[in-house]
Amino acid sequence: MKKYIVLLITFLTLTACQDSEKLLLHVPSPAWEDQIIYFIMTDRFFDGNPNNNELGEGEYDPAKNTYFNGGDLVGIQQKLDYIEELGATAIWITPPVFNQWWNPDKNFTGYHGYWASHFEKVDPHFGNLEEYKRLSDALHRRGMYLIQDVVTNHTGDYMRYEGGYDSTDVSRFYVNYGAPEQSPFDLNDPTDPSHREAAIYHFTPTITDFSDVNTRLTHQMAGLDDLNTTNPKVLNSLIRAYQYWIEKVGVDGYRFDTAVYVEHEFWNRFIHAGEGSLEGIFPFAKTTGRESFYTFGETWVTAPALDDAGEREMEAYLGTPANPEMSAVLNFPLQQSIVRVFADGEPTSQMAYRLRTLQKYFPNPTTLVNFIDNHDMVRFRALATEESYRQALLFLMSIPGVPVLYQGSEQGEKEIRAPLFDRLDTASAEFVFSKEMMAFRKENKLTRRGEIKILADSDRCPGLLLYRLEHEGEELYVAFNTRESNLLTGDILFKNDTLANEVAEVLSLRGGSKMIMDRGKMQQLYLPPKEGVVFKVQKGEPAMVDFPEVRVFNPTGVHVEDPFLSARGSVVDADSVFVMLNGNVDGWIKTSQKEKTWEAEFDLSNLSNGPHFWQAVAVKEGRFVLSKKVNFTLGLPEEERAVIKDRIGDDSGPTGRYKYPTDYTFAPRTMDIKKVSAFTTGNNLRLAVEMAEPLSNVWNPHNGFDHLLLMAFVDLPGKKGMAVLPKMNMALPDEGEWDVGVAANGWRISMFETDGASAEDYGRAISQKPRLQVLPENNTIELVFTAEMLDLPSTLDSTTIYLYTWDSGGDEDGLRPLAPQPDGFTFGGGEEGDPKYMDKVKVVLRNKDRLK
Repeated sequence: MKKYIVLLITFLTLTACQDSEKLLLHVPSPAWEDQIIYFIMTDRFFDGNPNNNELGEGEYDPAKNTYFNGGDLVGIQQKLDYIEELGATAIWITPPVFNQWWNPDKNFTGYHGYWASHFEKVDPHFGNLEEYKRLSDALHRRGMYLIQDVVTNHTGDYMRYEGGYDSTDVSRFYVNYGAPEQSPFDLNDPTDPSHREAAIYHFTPTITDFSDVNTRLTHQMAGLDDLNTTNPKVLNSLIRAYQYWIEKVGVDGYRFDTAVYVEHEFWNRFIHAGEGSLEGIFPFAKTTGRESFYTFGETWVTAPALDDAGEREMEAYLGTPANPEMSAVLNFPLQQSIVRVFADGEPTSQMAYRLRTLQKYFPNPTTLVNFIDNHDMVRFRALATEESYRQALLFLMSIPGVPVLYQGSEQGEKEIRAPLFDRLDTASAEFVFSKEMMAFRKENKLTRRGEIKILADSDRCPGLLLYRLEHEGEELYVAFNTRESNLLTGDILFKNDTLANEVAEVLSLRGGSKMIMDRGKMQQLYLPPKEGVVFKVQKGEPAMVDFPEVRVFNPTGVHVEDPFLSARGSVVDADSVFVMLNGNVDGWIKTSQKEKTWEAEFDLSNLSNGPHFWQAVAVKEGRFVLSKKVNFTLGLPEEERAVIKDRIGDDSGPTGRYKYPTDYTFAPRTMDIKKVSAFTTGNNLRLAVEMAEPLSNVWNPHNGFDHLLLMAFVDLPGKKGMAVLPKMNMALPDEGEWDVGVAANGWRISMFETDGASAEDYGRAISQKPRLQVLPENNTIELVFTAEMLDLPSTLDSTTIYLYTWDSGGDEDGLRPLAPQPDGFTFGGGEEGDPKYMDKVKVVLRNKDRLK
């Protein structure tokens, strides 16, 4: 049936009345650094032709995210007005090639485009070749460009090894689900000697050790059939396939999927091969008039805070002058820093470090493709507040490098791959904001060409990030306050030749910022919570402003082990004096003044151990002056508050009959808790959760553990919470309540409160997240909560924590399904509406007076 449908669609394509010669397919390449890319998952964007949804194999179901939902190329073309109004100048679409429609092993369809069956055919669910050409033509006539996602590492998932692997006999343990339709990729059966001799594939199992380079290049990534890209037959077949789309459709660039799983030598030959071989993609594109055919790779590397290993690995995929590779790379280190700083509330010094490191390894920032989130990761908005997202988007649009906006971001979408069909609203607040940010970028050349200079950041907590963009003698300043409280800072030096008496605001996210210049420097910068502001400094004679004077007597750089700190100092010509910690205006303390001196005492119990600072602030007639910073290191003792040992083998749900999913990537007992320990430092909390079995990392998660969603619900004393647990089909037992919750897996960690929470949805996101630490040698996951995350409690005595384990859905933000019988990625032993947890532990913190 499938082949009949394909033949019919091919016939209709060949006989189409549209004359392709009249289409505007081939246009010169643009200056890519001036482009803004809108990334589209074709099946989930817009259904322009309902007739190609169901093609005879039951693969279409708009109610299921694992099935085809109906989006197509015609739908994209019909919505080009929408994309152009938004401000994007190019689109990047997921692979349109003919895919494996159904994977019986995973009960999953190839709706996403990354499971190729034929690299030179359009998948009928997305349309046909003529419709793809018309999309290209429509884009080019608007001055827009087309980027196609391509895969060279693997085909669809047609084979696997089950029950073992024998490298001396690769036909053993082999299981087959068919073969791609295109030659030579159909030679995928190691039980056939001719297929083994052809060596089109690496007949290998799934990668288990991602740190081993040879394994990463030759084994199956997530079970996908790994092509032998060192084989000239494979190389030439892929070159011909991707020359085809340039020639026939007129694509302007390629994004390379799973780039780090393919050899550097392949990328050099595939993109740049010249005389004496099949012409590579870049020289071939030149024959169509594209002097700068754009190529960028998915260099998904892990980039820990204050570590440059990710940049070093990513840089390698640009190649060298002698052996060039891609034009650009997807900037995963920056994306991870965006999440940490703007969503998780980590210190802004982490972003300052990242920007400086990127400048070190990528002196030309146009070699970077910057983004906030994409189709393979949790949406930023599912992790953070809307205010945090707006900061992240302003940041993205204010720095050099080509920005990418993933579809749905402009509509406030929180799910990863939800269809947008009926939600493409140009009047929504989110769309209007996104449009404004793109317009800001287009109107300010400095955002695209400027060199970044970091002027100020916070190295202890969320707070100030201030940088200057400079190009051809022009300057633009961008400032963020990433905390949820007001921020006051001062003494920020500008360039030596910048003497100013005026600051002109270009853009503000929230309004209410105040900037006062004095003697060529910024004497005061006040930013409301979650503010982002862009301004220009007007050069001229320096302003001279009279301020009060304030000094401190305390020494700086001391180590403090007492929760109470006394501060003293002097003051001249001030109405009042305050003391504030880490620049937090909202929490400042009014001092007691005696003639020309002042003094105050403040409690440090709600600060985490580590470096901090405080300042005195003198106020006179609405003007402020800050004292020097007094740095100190807090070292309060940690106290053990609870140790709960849990029975091993009780990971079978509330009825004792739940079963794990059957996919081979699930190891037994991965959700079985062995012990939970709780410790406090002041009013900060550390939970250590020891699992009964080693943590899995089969999917190479950057948080270090797989197939485990750890959920923690905290009930703080004296607060009114709620009993219903979001998405778990249950409430807390024994009239229990929770005030803040955490969901952590290998790819994300989110924290939320009860405001807006329900049985279906997590509540309002909390901008700071617990610090996650994984100790694989001890099978332990640690969560560290600051007192601020717990709403600054006066005590943690009698605090209760409810812990649960399950697994989160692969593509979406929800929990994996439950059914009577277990399946590939479905738990068994219950019904979908039953409670969703495999193991649980309740922890109650002992009161401090009982520890003595």
